[in-house]
Amino acid sequence: MREDLKQARNYLRDCLRSEFEKAVYEAKLTPIQEKVIREHILNDKSVVAIGMELNCSDTGIRRSLSTGYIRIARYLHRKHS
Repeated sequence: MREDLKQARNYLRDCLRSEFEKAVYEAKLTPIQEKVIREHILNDKSVVAIGMELNCSDTGIRRSLSTGYIRIARYLHRKHS
């Protein structure tokens, strides 16, 4: 995993709920990206479990996570610039 995406994931795991909500809003995630990230980070669900719940392939879930983390990473970069 790219370092910036890892930092975005770790930020979402470690931040306060209000910071999480702000990051998700400011990053302008698509509804599916938001759903997947919420399930993965807040509810600690696996990629497989999320895929089964959303009737989507593991690859699709991983893609949504990755693109969501890219948007969060961009938000964090703007926030710290």
